[in-house]
Amino acid sequence: MHTLFIGNETYLSFKNAKSYVKELLKEGNYEYAVIDGEKTDSSKIIDNLSSQSLFNLPKVIFLKRAYKNKDRENLIPFLIEYVGSNSTNNLIIWEDQKISSITKYVKLFKSLNSLCEYNKLTKPSF
Repeated sequence: MHTLFIGNETYLSFKNAKSYVKELLKEGNYEYAVIDGEKTDSSKIIDNLSSQSLFNLPKVIFLKRAYKNKDRENLIPFLIEYVGSNSTNNLIIWEDQKISSITKYVKLFKSLNSLCEYNKLTKPSF
């Protein structure tokens, strides 16, 4: 299962993303990796996602701030392809910002019903 956590309410989105990862890790025997997408080179992220586990275990990968990567022109299309084709690994992506809902990135997760959006409450929405 691949899930995207976005929104302006960063504390809530990060807290829920971390608790989702903990639930996944309790369910089974997984290899776990945390990747900071903003600071890590995109080629290293792509290599990590596309490589097999050492003991052939499914992975839980927690990717933070991939949309802020310097080379997002290459990284985001790879993530879209990865989510569409890979079903054995679990990719949880947390973004600390609101991303436009018209991007392919957000549309894919929305079509898979795996988009968790946390926006600040306003008086009318409350």
